Amino acid sequence: GGLIGWLNNSSYATEISYCTNKGSVTSGKDYAGGIIGADDGTKACTILNANNYGSITAQGRSGGIVGRTRRSINFTNCINNAKITTTRTNSKEAYAGGIIGENLDSSKLVFTNCVNNGEISNSRDGAGGIIGRMEPAASGATFTNCENNGKITSGTWYVGGMVGLRDNNNPV
Repeated sequence: GGLIGWLNNSSYATEISYCTNKGSVTSGKDYAGGIIGADDGTKACTILNANNYGSITAQGRSGGIVGRTRRSINFTNCINNAKITTTRTNSKEAYAGGIIGENLDSSKLVFTNCVNNGEISNSRDGAGGIIGRMEPAASGATFTNCENNGKITSGTWYVGGMVGLRDNNNPV
């Protein structure tokens, strides 16, 4: 990630505020994000006023703010202004999103005043203006005053202005 490569803090709630990434972030494998590459914490997290201006590239799971998370996160006033790309061409999964690439486990995401202005380009499965993929166990997402202004493309399927792929019936 532009600020944190791997956040593995299961003992405490985390708040990340007023952060900006202006450098490009490239991963030769998975988990690239403008602020956090991979987040494996279990306590709730708040990301407030985070901005990404640097291009983000990985084989899979790329996001303007977070590449992949396993915990509930409240995103407020987060903006991606750069191109987000996944490059995987084999049969493994790849997801790209303007704010978050992939959401796992029983986490719930809340987005307030979040914007994607960057192009989202995914070589494989799910590409979304805000979220690339929400897996079946994810508890859902809430969007308030969010928008996507970027072009979104996928090499195979699952493209959406807000969410590229939602794997089950939990609310979005």
